[in-house]
Amino acid sequence: MENGTEGKNFYIPMNNRTGLVRSPFEYPQYYLADPI
Repeated sequence: MENGTEGKNFYIPMNNRTGLVRSPFEYPQYYLADPI
């Protein structure tokens, strides 16, 4: 579920598909470490 407006760095398909990382503010280390 990529918004597209925020950018790929905002939502990671890898962690987003699992539902673990819904908000980048919750887990900044995730979207910062894996900007795919």
